[in-house]
Amino acid sequence: MPYLTLHIGLIVLGLLIAAIIGWWLRSSRAQTVEARLRSSLEAHVSKRKALNSEVQRLQTALDTTTRRNQKRRTTEATASRQATNSSQDDLKKIRGIGPVLEQKLNDMGITTFYQVAKLSETDIDKIAAQLSTFPNRIRRDNWTKGASEQYEKAHAEITL
Repeated sequence: MPYLTLHIGLIVLGLLIAAIIGWWLRSSRAQTVEARLRSSLEAHVSKRKALNSEVQRLQTALDTTTRRNQKRRTTEATASRQATNSSQDDLKKIRGIGPVLEQKLNDMGITTFYQVAKLSETDIDKIAAQLSTFPNRIRRDNWTKGASEQYEKAHAEITL
């Protein structure tokens, strides 16, 4: 019987040691997983900070570019208004524009050869709609080409 008691004692001791080792392995594995998760989280936080920094840099660059473009557009618009206000070309020199059409164009704010020369197709359609009695005249008489020619004549440099 003492022999049996010894075997049972050894079995119980073995089970106890196995339980302790199992608990220790499980806790160390959990600590390893937790450490990997923390490391991954820290890497993601670091990437997020870097991306936020890049977004701020790009936003600053965009704001600077936007302000610069607004300033340039304001300057160009002011220069265009000043040019329009300070000089008025004789639009009657363009084929197809007489005194009546010149006055209608002036009333629309078109007073220079440059403005007529730079008319887009959309602008031409809008102006033609306002000049309802002369709808195709702008294209038929090719005002933009005539205005370009008159502009070049008016602004040609004299060379000796």
